[in-house]
Parts: sequence; structure tokens; C-alpha cells
Amino acid sequence: MEYTLDIEPVREIQLDYDLHIDIPCHSVELSSGLLLSSRGIFRPTAQNLLLDLEGRIIYSYGGEEDDSARQLKGPCCLALDSADNLLVADCYNDQLQLLDASLQHQRDVTLSEQRLLFPNRLCLDEARGRLYIGERDCGLVVSV
Repeated sequence: MEYTLDIEPVREIQLDYDLHIDIPCHSVELSSGLLLSSRGIFRPTAQNLLLDLEGRIIYSYGGEEDDSARQLKGPCCLALDSADNLLVADCYNDQLQLLDASLQHQRDVTLSEQRLLFPNRLCLDEARGRLYIGERDCGLVVSV
């Protein structure tokens, strides 16, 4: 469901239950109008999905059928920059991944002085050049 800032409904997008995209964790809209959604915490098929406005999968990243070297274990939060690059908080891998707008892996994001522990929330403030990372188990917010 999409809402305005005044919490008025804009549109409802039906996800395909048969494709097991019935439990999205977090979604963001690209400048092209396509949607990115993370799904599958607590599932072996955790993925990020690129969806059209009808809820159909255009492309997926991660999951057990993904032959890439990067396997998602818990994509629980997404942050999108102005160029439609996507930061993924992969909580069960204790890491962040950077993907481009077509969901191609660019790099793992590491911190120089601290190891991430269950990163489960992201807030990107491009105007100030800050990324805030919330860690669940230790109650810490990391600003980088």
C-alpha cells in the first residue's frame, strides 16, 4: 500500500502470493516508478526484488537460486540515494550491500573502525552526507 505524507491511500499493489512475495519487509520507489522490495527474513530465499506497478517481478537479487557470490540472509531495510543506488541492510550477514538501480552488486559496505551487528534500519541523509545505521541487538545507531 502506498500513502501520502498525510497518510491518505494512493494505491495498492497486489503481490503474487504464489511467488512467495507475500511478506515484503521494506519497499522503496525508484525514480523510474519501479519498486524495489526486500523480502524473506527468516527464509532461505531472502531477496531484493525489482517490481513493476502491477507487482510482477522484473528482476531479483539474492535467494537460493542466485548464482552470484553475494547471498542475502536478511534484507530488512533499504535506503535509496538520488542516483537510485540501493543500500541493503542485510541483518543476518551483519553487513550492508550496495546495489545499483538494476540490482547489480557494486560492493559490500564496511566500516573502518567498527563491525556491524545485526544492522536493521537505515536512514540516508544525502544533504549532510550521512548514513545512519540502527543495530538491533546492541541498541546502537552508527553515523557514517
